[in-house]
Amino acid sequence: MAVLNRDFRRPPLLPGFHVYDGITFPPLVKASNLDAMKTWQVREDDIFVVTYPKSGTHWMFEIVNLIVNKGDPAKFDRSRMPTAPELNVNIDLSAMQGDVEAITASPAGYEIIDGWNSPRIIGTHMHERFMPPDAWKKKVKIVYLGRNPKDVFCSSAAFSLPLLPPEMQDFNNFVKVCLLTDTVVMGTWFQHVLGYEKRFNDDNFLFVKYEDLHKDLLGEVRKIATFLGRPLSDEIAEKVVHFSTLGEMKKTYDKHEQENPGGIKHTRAFGKLKYLNKGKVGNWKDKITGDLNALFDEVYKEKMAGSGIDFEFEI
Repeated sequence: MAVLNRDFRRPPLLPGFHVYDGITFPPLVKASNLDAMKTWQVREDDIFVVTYPKSGTHWMFEIVNLIVNKGDPAKFDRSRMPTAPELNVNIDLSAMQGDVEAITASPAGYEIIDGWNSPRIIGTHMHERFMPPDAWKKKVKIVYLGRNPKDVFCSSAAFSLPLLPPEMQDFNNFVKVCLLTDTVVMGTWFQHVLGYEKRFNDDNFLFVKYEDLHKDLLGEVRKIATFLGRPLSDEIAEKVVHFSTLGEMKKTYDKHEQENPGGIKHTRAFGKLKYLNKGKVGNWKDKITGDLNALFDEVYKEKMAGSGIDFEFEI
């Protein structure tokens, strides 16, 4: 059996990026924000939507909001979509890309969320060990959406590579960095998913798979609604399913951008990069091929050994 090439080029730490408790974070995630999470007080009716980046964050955020708002996409505040407790956010973030000082001086997400009315639906990419201990103590509802890492890495590459120096925009190297190092920005997929596995038996925690949403959206919507203590009638369940399809979400986002002067800042990262992409399972097959795919499968088996989590890579 041929030895698979594990060589890769480690990307440089870009200006403003820093390491906190072993995880590399961008300027948007200040160390002081993560420190604040240790004592941040949550509310008992809070709902957290937790994902690793590029795992269907906005899809699950839409589903949960539609459940809470009885299937009406016009009833929730979309200015809250880009606000996470660990991030520094600003309404003019689109004009601050690359301005580290302006980004770090912008308001902390948890301070903004403190002013929201209840129930608060809070999206976050935080690792389990950075979540506010108060969330587990008060047993707030936490919905975690996991996605197979091959599709995650491809989606991350499409989103992140244009932001890197030209010499670092090699897809195969990007995947190897994600697989083989612990210095990935926001931490590795493996750290994130396996960190939450210890919570699988907690009664306030629900693990949902991106691939299962594709296979049976109605069934998963009902499961999520029941977990949230908000069972749905057949009519409302169908509404939630209808408005949380990718096509309808794109229509909703387009309408929000057209009708609100600042809408694009809510539906696109930095007001430029669209949050909604292809939204499919198995897109990785066009990009992760040959020896790279074999290496991926080898490393995945190593890192997931002993885990009870099983993802589908195509359906």
